[in-house]
Amino acid sequence: MTLGSTPTIPEILAEISQTFPYTFPDARTRWLAEVGASDPITFPTSFANKQSVKVVASVADAGGSSPHTFSAANFGIAFSDRVLIACTCLRGNGSSGMNISAVTIGGVAAVGNDNGEFLAGGPCIGTGIFAAAVPSGTSGDVVVTWGGQSANASGLILLSVSGISTTAFAQASQVFGGSGGTSANNTINVPSNGLLIVNSGHSNGNDTTLTGVTERTALTVGTARFEVGFDNRMSSETARAISASWSGSAARGFQARSYSQG
Repeated sequence: MTLGSTPTIPEILAEISQTFPYTFPDARTRWLAEVGASDPITFPTSFANKQSVKVVASVADAGGSSPHTFSAANFGIAFSDRVLIACTCLRGNGSSGMNISAVTIGGVAAVGNDNGEFLAGGPCIGTGIFAAAVPSGTSGDVVVTWGGQSANASGLILLSVSGISTTAFAQASQVFGGSGGTSANNTINVPSNGLLIVNSGHSNGNDTTLTGVTERTALTVGTARFEVGFDNRMSSETARAISASWSGSAARGFQARSYSQG
């Protein structure tokens, strides 16, 4: 959840999955408050409206062959139970798949899934969500390896999260038929204290509407558009409906994963 305008110390500790006694401040609480190591923390205003999921990097480039490296990506503040989640964004011109076989974040193998669609005559879109425990370092390389055609554009949206396992509680995507469309959807189970992440992409640049999850950031990758939404500290829910929609038929990718957050 997002903390309120005047959060209490118990609420702050619950948001980062910690309990009393607790050394305050430390790297984790500075990360939550989004303040530097030498900057003051003012209680409670430094924590007002903060959330224990951060977008730390958003990068788009001209793609290329596999493996592809996003060099020196920002990782944000380091702390002991930090998990970095790579939301991957691939676009290819051809009429073949681009299936991700491996992602490393700061040299650590990440766990996840990808999903996408290619049209007859192209293009192809691929979206993925991959998580790795990376407790040290404020920047590093993210390397994405896939099979099939080269990417003519690629992108990365990197999240920093506290208090989760890299193993997802559930995952969901849509099986596409290769004819394109203006939407994607599925349902996903969410655990108590759940974190839900959706990465949706399509091959035209039109804006996307996400439902069932809060849109947090968007990235244009070549002529494609990718949108990432997330919510945390959610209540347990079976078969939560999630979807993305836009104007203009396009090749699609739609990947969602849920995690238990502390």
